[in-house]
Amino acid sequence: MSKIFNTIAARMPEYHYMVDLSQRLEEVKKMVDACHLDRGYLLSYNFNKNKKTGLCRIQIGRRELVEVVV
Repeated sequence: MSKIFNTIAARMPEYHYMVDLSQRLEEVKKMVDACHLDRGYLLSYNFNKNKKTGLCRIQIGRRELVEVVV
């Protein structure tokens, strides 16, 4: 079975394409650090018909990134 893109459920490496976001998270940490904040917010719009909305908290060192998907 070939891999597919999964945007609406939990991803499993053996079935779905995976993306390493560690470098991007480091960029976000630098932006939050530059503003001297302990928490940053990211608002993501998902225009999929079968979208999964929600809130996700990501710890980056002592900083927190809060992502809201609508």
